[in-house]
Amino acid sequence: MAGKGTLEKDKLRDLKLFVKKLEFVPLDYDLSERTGFLLRDNKGLGLGDAIIAATTIFLQAKLATRNTKDFVGIKGLKFFKTLPVKKDAGE
Repeated sequence: MAGKGTLEKDKLRDLKLFVKKLEFVPLDYDLSERTGFLLRDNKGLGLGDAIIAATTIFLQAKLATRNTKDFVGIKGLKFFKTLPVKKDAGE
């Protein structure tokens, strides 16, 4: 909700509708421990990315991101194939 786009009421409404469809996973002890191991074993990995990676691995899910470079070398992490971003004609 921190992005400037959410200053526009329509974009904020759309974002809230999207977020309501998501499943939230509590950051419990087990997930915190896994996050710590990832931080220990992957120098340069930030805390936020470590939490994301640990959660994805724990859920045996695939990560949807265009920022794969921050997750290089994390054992067991799988990605969805991403499509290129389409630019609007007006941009």
